[in-house]
Amino acid sequence: MEGTCTRRRAAAPPPRCAGARRARARDVPSALRDTAPPVRRPPCGILVSTLHTSALRRRVPHSRRAAPGASARAAAPGAAAGDGSEPVTSLADLPTVHRQPSGVPGFDIVAGGGLPTGRLYLVVGEPGAGKTILAHQIGARVVRDGGTALYLTVHTEAHHTLLAQARTLRFFEASVVAAERFRYVSLSGALDDSGIAGVRERLTQLVSTYAPTLLVIDGLHMLRVLGDDVREFHRLLVFLQGQATLLRLTTLVLSNYDNETAADATYALPDGILHLRTERHGLREVRRLSVSKLRGSAALLGWHAFTVGGDGVRIYPRLEARVQAVGLPTVQPGDRICAFGIAGLDAMLGGGVASGSVTLLAGAPGAGKTLFGLAFLACGAARGERGLYIAFRETVDRVRAKAEGVGLPIGALEAGDMVEMRWIPPLELLVDELAERILSAVLGPAWEDGALASLTAATETVRPSAEAVAAEWPPSDGARSAASSPGVPGAPRYHRVFVDGLDDLRRTCLQAERFPSFLAALTDVLRAHGVAVMLSQELREPFGHDLALPIEEMSASVDNILLLRYEEHGEAIAGGAERVPSPADGDRRADGAGDGDDASAPDAARPGATPDSGPAGAHAGAERRLHRLVSVLKMRERAYDTAIRLFVISGRGVEVHVPGSTDAAEPTGAKGGR
Repeated sequence: MEGTCTRRRAAAPPPRCAGARRARARDVPSALRDTAPPVRRPPCGILVSTLHTSALRRRVPHSRRAAPGASARAAAPGAAAGDGSEPVTSLADLPTVHRQPSGVPGFDIVAGGGLPTGRLYLVVGEPGAGKTILAHQIGARVVRDGGTALYLTVHTEAHHTLLAQARTLRFFEASVVAAERFRYVSLSGALDDSGIAGVRERLTQLVSTYAPTLLVIDGLHMLRVLGDDVREFHRLLVFLQGQATLLRLTTLVLSNYDNETAADATYALPDGILHLRTERHGLREVRRLSVSKLRGSAALLGWHAFTVGGDGVRIYPRLEARVQAVGLPTVQPGDRICAFGIAGLDAMLGGGVASGSVTLLAGAPGAGKTLFGLAFLACGAARGERGLYIAFRETVDRVRAKAEGVGLPIGALEAGDMVEMRWIPPLELLVDELAERILSAVLGPAWEDGALASLTAATETVRPSAEAVAAEWPPSDGARSAASSPGVPGAPRYHRVFVDGLDDLRRTCLQAERFPSFLAALTDVLRAHGVAVMLSQELREPFGHDLALPIEEMSASVDNILLLRYEEHGEAIAGGAERVPSPADGDRRADGAGDGDDASAPDAARPGATPDSGPAGAHAGAERRLHRLVSVLKMRERAYDTAIRLFVISGRGVEVHVPGSTDAAEPTGAKGGR
């Protein structure tokens, strides 16, 4: 009846108002009367919204309303002008969307910048999915920001149980409960005594008394199960949404997942819907979150993995969705040459690989992939480019000892903060968690804060010129500072990254079909920052010429491919390159140095020994040896040597043979390369 009367007054205003309008019209000069703009009525949608919120105002206690002439915020703490309490007649009157940081790492990225305040959110999930901890974590952040939280329960855990659990989480401070900034109140008595109508009345009383910034209702499903009337349940949700909008009261409603209620039309009312679930992969279970609805926000769609620990909930946004939403600039490989410090290999590569490129080291077990990558980091460190090494299988101590055994001073470079070694055991890791660790380590605040804009602005300013790269070795202090520039805002912390074990990285991706797009997103972010990336990949077939390289699905992500493999002495080398034993072979046997990757790995052949050279050839089958071979399969937009070269690993370092030379290549030890 009230709505009918309102429409009747709007359609047929009293004569007194019509007379007033005619009087105002007579006051307008005739010269301006024809040019005066017509009176514009508010759009129909805004008018309906105004009538709806006016009806809701009658259900809000008088203590929460604004007194005549008083501001809306003075009447309702947390309310803002344009919250629907006054008629909206133009777009300029629409309220500004304010966002509340959630305090949940990764959530604000998924939600597009945090939760818009003054809205109703439904959090749905099976028991044990993490709904209660998520709500407590958001409430703790609201309290830290100066607000208050009111946590209401409906036939759920006892309050002392909730508080005991919350105190085990590092984000929660029990003192805020004692200070009544985080309150627990039960609605179970109101539900048992008066049904849902009693719950609504009790809600009104509590909100009016405590004026919270955040309202949490834990147990919406119990209201549906134990409530006396489905229509009253629907009215309660309408009331909660109107209260949230009118009072700018951010409201979280927690409910166990139920197919019947989740498909109910009433669930169209909330402004946001968060789904939490647990997936089973064999014997393993993984928690995931999805923001299926968030009005006014560009949320990252799809499912995102999250963990629950002593720090609470931590969400790892799906990397591909995050990169796709923000976008990356089109970046060509940089003009800075990143050498390996292995003279023969650098000659094959035309000086080295480009900055901002991705190189795949594909090789047989024990062929030297780790040492090639460590030499790459050591050479960069000597030039002032900090390097990061990430291992999955071997511990840092073992890798460090391996490097020192071939003359790579990794320990000294670590002490000088030029190389960092990290070991991440490949146990029950999440692939997005691993990406978060890598990108946070390399990019720092530029990634942790969720900012991906202007990725290359800083790195472009600190790149040394080609003349600086060709400067006298080792570089001067000035060249070192120009290359590293750790204090430049937005610049990466590391300029060279070596991920030793692409197979282990692949196994952390529970959906095999997802890995190519994930790897493309990971390498694109690093490439856009001008970081030179090295990836090692183990081959399944260490011998023969029919090589099955696992690179088909990652060809778009890799700019360069180096192949390390074995050849049994006496077989022809593919490509027709002359096989000339390295002069370092005799030195290796004389000093007894072992192989850098495996002490039992094959050695090079003796100088001049062939399977058919005199009497020794008669016993060649018992004295056959394996050679290590290196070749360049691909270099994007750069010329390279296509020959297959012999290389040797010894106490002098890694040496790649150059045809026509009589001396061994410069080792990678003390000098570190060219």
